[in-house]
Amino acid sequence: MLERLTLNTSILEKGLDAVWTKNEVLAANISNADTPGYKSKTVEFESVFSQVLQAGGFSASDGPGGSFGPALNRTFDLADLKATISENQSTSLKLDGNTVDLDREMTSLAENSILYDTLTYAVSKELGRLRMILNEGK
Repeated sequence: MLERLTLNTSILEKGLDAVWTKNEVLAANISNADTPGYKSKTVEFESVFSQVLQAGGFSASDGPGGSFGPALNRTFDLADLKATISENQSTSLKLDGNTVDLDREMTSLAENSILYDTLTYAVSKELGRLRMILNEGK
């Protein structure tokens, strides 16, 4: 019973883990923007997150007010929700072989920050919902 109540929080926790990983990778890319031969790295999570939620029968409404809710007769494995890191193997336009595009990295960092804020807001709302459920049971 408790697992059903905390499932949404677990999903959001996985999202926060992935966003943190992406933040670390972006920071490494930015700090190595002038390192000769450095290949930028990317983190893939959003599409996996979306696919698992759809396959599992979960949906998310847009914006910070969104909530997650289970559909009937569908399950998924939380272990499927993980970020993957890949290295950019494309040819660099720079003479030193570095593939970091600083403008793109900074834009991704800003987007990632917004996603982090949205997920922390959703976690706060979910914990508030759980708190309300627990208080109603008293």
